[in-house]
Amino acid sequence: MHPVIRLSCLAAIAVLLPWWPPQALYLFAATLTLVAIVRPGTVRQALQAIRRMRWLLLSIMVLYGWFTPGQALLPALGVLSPTLAGGLLAVQRALVLILMVSLVVIVIHGLPRPLVGAALIRLFGVTGPLGRRFGRRMSLMFAALPEMEQRARQALREPGTFTERAAGLIMAIESRAEPAAAAEAELPPVPPGQWLLPAALLACGILLILLGEH
Repeated sequence: MHPVIRLSCLAAIAVLLPWWPPQALYLFAATLTLVAIVRPGTVRQALQAIRRMRWLLLSIMVLYGWFTPGQALLPALGVLSPTLAGGLLAVQRALVLILMVSLVVIVIHGLPRPLVGAALIRLFGVTGPLGRRFGRRMSLMFAALPEMEQRARQALREPGTFTERAAGLIMAIESRAEPAAAAEAELPPVPPGQWLLPAALLACGILLILLGEH
């Protein structure tokens, strides 16, 4: 499958995923789990990505669970108890975030980073020069992310003030981005028939939302 089509399918699902009914979310979670199991390496990568979001997921659980009005989930705790409605909302919102991250891991698994970057530029480039510039920025950020994460961890252990370490990290990012800007992979044209797949996924997502409202 063409890299642009992969990212288009990702966008078609992700843009509507937060509005899917709970039953569709659970079914999609089971589907992604099966796909990840049969594709070596994706389970580990997905778990690593989810682990990085643990504090965000905890924040979602607290905000929805304890600040949503409703019946107490644990009446014995009194006012300290999360609500039943809040707990359900928290699980759904956290599941949406986990599904999005897992979907990204599965979609780009096996694609070289230069191809992903070129696909981002091609995809955003359909909106004009401004979109192409934004796509190039996204491509550079995606290509530099693993190295920058490692450098950020090293910066935390280096001597000096926080301002000095942050300035050094920013200079390293800028110096890394300059040579990377010249290296853009070439992509072949997208076969016209492959555009049917993201279009079908978008239509299915809209249908799931409409069915969930009835």
